[in-house]
Amino acid sequence: MNKLLINNLVDKARDFLATQAALKEVPTRQLRLEAQTARQLTSLYQKAFRELVTQIEKKGIPSDRSFILAALRSLKPDVAAILFGGAQTAYGFGDERTVTELAVGGIESKGVPLSQATLSNLKSSTLIASDSTISRMIGNIDGLLTEVYRQGLSHGEAANLLRGKFRDMANYELNRIARTEVQRIQNKSAHETILDAGVFEQWKTAGDDKVRDLHMDLDGQITRPNGMFSNGLRYPLDPAGSAEEVVNCRCRTVPFIMPSGMMAPPNKEWFYEADLIRRKN
Repeated sequence: MNKLLINNLVDKARDFLATQAALKEVPTRQLRLEAQTARQLTSLYQKAFRELVTQIEKKGIPSDRSFILAALRSLKPDVAAILFGGAQTAYGFGDERTVTELAVGGIESKGVPLSQATLSNLKSSTLIASDSTISRMIGNIDGLLTEVYRQGLSHGEAANLLRGKFRDMANYELNRIARTEVQRIQNKSAHETILDAGVFEQWKTAGDDKVRDLHMDLDGQITRPNGMFSNGLRYPLDPAGSAEEVVNCRCRTVPFIMPSGMMAPPNKEWFYEADLIRRKN
């Protein structure tokens, strides 16, 4: 075999392996970012709950709980700041991964860097996320305090009940918001990079038995540039989606490069690879 051809094949193989390694690295970094964000949120809430539990151990639950709820509401800017920091990192992950996926398909892209407009959008979305998180936690705590007050529990019993509730919230609520926000921003970034490249977009589920029923039929679905999938979303975890669609969703959006000699079916906003039509010569 020609030496030049061999060297060319070796270079291509090396590039392919490097690309695969890059694609595998991003989910690992994503998991670390999710864990880091959840830890920061937990640390923030721990301080507030520690003060709350100490007060209840000493004085019991007051009939006027407005100061307790106000203390939780005061955490909103700090929650937003934590989510905003994670969002900027997640945006870079999504952009980098999509650039690599485009390169595998033979499309060169420099990605879509974070602009001031995008940063402003991220800041607004993290404020909304922090507001909904605080509101849910206030609702949970207020409901619990009402029940504890109604039952007339002792100071120690009430404090222990609150400690258990916080552990539950830290294990579920704070991890949920960290996971959902990181995944959402990565998909937003990927969507914008795909849109910038001018190629089709494809919905991919995690492909396991945990995929929600709503998304089973979305796996492999393709849309035209800036189109919408059959559920009305532009990409997985699109903020336009309901909580049922987005909370804890692990789906991804990926670029779909049209195979040579094939075309999308006319008059269809979304379709599957099986629907592709061979071009007439």
